[in-house]
Amino acid sequence: MDDLRRLVETDAIARLKARYQRCVDTKDYDGLATCFTEDACAEYDGGKYAFAPRDAIIDFLRTSMRDLVTIHQVHTPEIDFVSDTEATGIWYLQDIVIAEADGMTQLGAGFYRDEYVKDDGVWRIRKTGYERTFDLWQSHAEVPKWRLRHRWQK
Repeated sequence: MDDLRRLVETDAIARLKARYQRCVDTKDYDGLATCFTEDACAEYDGGKYAFAPRDAIIDFLRTSMRDLVTIHQVHTPEIDFVSDTEATGIWYLQDIVIAEADGMTQLGAGFYRDEYVKDDGVWRIRKTGYERTFDLWQSHAEVPKWRLRHRWQK
């Protein structure tokens, strides 16, 4: 793969990962499904939560994130190409998870490790997962005048 092609393909994978994160945080599960291969697998939180195939991953996220407000940001990708149609990626993760019903907010960080395949000219996630380097839980009761506003508020 020449340098220009590598840059183009790296950008396509970065856009895929950005779409994945946006769909998770906006709860766009139909859009999220398009990010995965049908036989995809996911191992979240160091394998504590493992699911396959794609439909099981989507069902887990839809159920587990129903009442959460989240922001997931990934940075500094290390993307390596195994071939013209296969790649791996490591991404630094920073996230905030607000569990309003539980009165808690989690601040966390870790690393995603992904496998990608290009099928019919489109990159998709074949395998994804993250392992946390830390998470910090904060009680809303400990924060004076704590209040949450978000666009999904009922």
